[in-house]
Amino acid sequence: MRRDVARPSRAALEAIAGTYYSEELGATYVVTAKDSTVVLKTRWASDVELLPAYGDTFVGNFQVTFTRGRNSAVDGMLMSSGRVRNVRFVKSTAAR
Repeated sequence: MRRDVARPSRAALEAIAGTYYSEELGATYVVTAKDSTVVLKTRWASDVELLPAYGDTFVGNFQVTFTRGRNSAVDGMLMSSGRVRNVRFVKSTAAR
């Protein structure tokens, strides 16, 4: 199924920004917004820039789909790369 390329607004990218934690991996990513992309940062690897693909999905070295809760606010992300699929990260609700 063909999907239109996403063109998120700056406000939409800012809503994605935050700290995300995966209990499964014991890993934390900090997501920041740029002009038209998001950047994932960790303490142990180089920053990774992800481009909008469709909906709430971004791609680069791997694929990330941001998830939304009942109030439509971003509450986490699912990360996929290679044979690893949909590793769940939960967005921190602590003040940034």
